[in-house]
Amino acid sequence: MVASGKRIRLAPLAAACAAIRFTALILLSTFAVPAIWATATVIVFVVMNSPALTHSRDLTTMTKSRPRPILADLITHGHQCMSSLNLSRLRYFVTVADTLNFRQASEILNVAQPAISRSIQMLETDLGFKLLDRTTRRVNLTVAGAALADDAREALQLLERSVRHSRRLASGQAGEVILAYSAQAAQGPMADLVVEFRHSHPGTAVSLYQMSSDEQSKALKAGQIDLGLMLSAACDASMNHLLVCHEPFVALVPESHPLAHRDAIALRELQGLDFVAGTPKRWSTFLSLLNEVCQGAGFLPTVVEEASDVPVLIRLIAQGRGVTLYGASITTMLPPGVVAVPISDRHAFFDIGVVWDNKHISPLAGEFVAFLNTMVGARRAADCP
Repeated sequence: MVASGKRIRLAPLAAACAAIRFTALILLSTFAVPAIWATATVIVFVVMNSPALTHSRDLTTMTKSRPRPILADLITHGHQCMSSLNLSRLRYFVTVADTLNFRQASEILNVAQPAISRSIQMLETDLGFKLLDRTTRRVNLTVAGAALADDAREALQLLERSVRHSRRLASGQAGEVILAYSAQAAQGPMADLVVEFRHSHPGTAVSLYQMSSDEQSKALKAGQIDLGLMLSAACDASMNHLLVCHEPFVALVPESHPLAHRDAIALRELQGLDFVAGTPKRWSTFLSLLNEVCQGAGFLPTVVEEASDVPVLIRLIAQGRGVTLYGASITTMLPPGVVAVPISDRHAFFDIGVVWDNKHISPLAGEFVAFLNTMVGARRAADCP
């Protein structure tokens, strides 16, 4: 490639110039100004075909030659043109283009005709070409004016939509809430609350992800989720918490078990029975609650089988492998072969709440919390339905 220490051949030089031309055209195409586009294309074409570029050059000299300054000039020129296209002038022009009548445009905009006329003249001066053909009787668009009117109209409409959407995002009226929920919260009021929130906030979306309560705490602190519907016992002092409901414990037993047909039982009647429970890795907080409520009745459960999720846990019970304690909201979702028996002990319940981190909460997530506060505030001390 190198003929001598500081000389280069024509092919690499032409390739470099072609790259410059391509870059310049891409940059200029974003401005959508015909006169600038045409002028820039001619300038770059002339540079590309300059006799000075058809011969080998000294590499040091080449780095100081015209293509780089011209490209910089073109970019600067385009930027200056775009800066001059202020929204008021474009809006005035589009209104005149729509009505082809300065008086009607004045009435629509509630702006004096002379001000509209001056703005459009300034716009024409900035662009360097005429937008309107004016006579004493009528106003017509030039070819360039018609093209600009179409694009400007669409651009202004898009901008208005963007501003409206941004305003709704900022006020919490639009966007997405990322809500995680634990297995114990899934059967409670979550579904109804999410549906009601979506109904009252039609421009919003709620994305749901199942996580253990401990996983939610970590995700909240990392800003990976907006809100967590979890066991309140998993919420530490650094988090904000809104109590959603008290969830009563029920005993889940096989249909053939002697306790299955009782109206209610005391916790102490479960002493000595084999228990099935969730794995410590994913159910650590719930296992603590299970041990705590049983210990309040004078015993600790004997866990003989573990399951990583609720369906497996229920299947183990149906197979007669053991019994367990779970939230009452699961009662209506149990398959044949498993029965939920109410617990009579007054202390046999756990709390479910919505948790968030103020350092990461979005306006929409704050709106969701306010909505929940309104919906569940009257029944915070009551059992979940």
